[in-house]
Amino acid sequence: MMKKALIVGVVVALLAGCGGEKSASDKVMEFVTTENTELLSKSKIAACTPEGIKKITFIDKNVLPTTNDYYKLSDYLYGKAKYSIVSEKKDGDSYIVSVKWTYPKAIDDAKSFIEADSPYASERDKKDLDNLKALYESGRLDNLEYASDISEWTVLSDGIDPNLTDGNIEVCSK
Repeated sequence: MMKKALIVGVVVALLAGCGGEKSASDKVMEFVTTENTELLSKSKIAACTPEGIKKITFIDKNVLPTTNDYYKLSDYLYGKAKYSIVSEKKDGDSYIVSVKWTYPKAIDDAKSFIEADSPYASERDKKDLDNLKALYESGRLDNLEYASDISEWTVLSDGIDPNLTDGNIEVCSK
């Protein structure tokens, strides 16, 4: 009985020890999947309010309101997207993490649904969105072609650098 308790204790200690400090890649993957702004560099977002930083879109995703005609289509396509780490390299005091985003090419065809919520969408954009929506609703939007994009994220000692532009800082500081 004592031996079994000792083995269980060693296993628990080993498991507790694993995952102590997250790697830069782990932090970036957690951010791209959760958008937890607590993972961002405090020094790089110092000009932002906690509410303001949440106004910035860091990850290409379904941002349409649930009432939008194309919401379900957008949600379906973005739900097929996947992230994976390509590389992680040390660069002085920081790490550069390359992340590959693999996503249905139909997202590009729909121009990331930017026009889907705009009253100024061109007739061509509207027609393209309607065609994709009809394929989705009829169950024929399968065998999707995929595209990919690689982005680099810089991880500093105090978190992920979100590479805020002047425009981002203006938005997030309010």
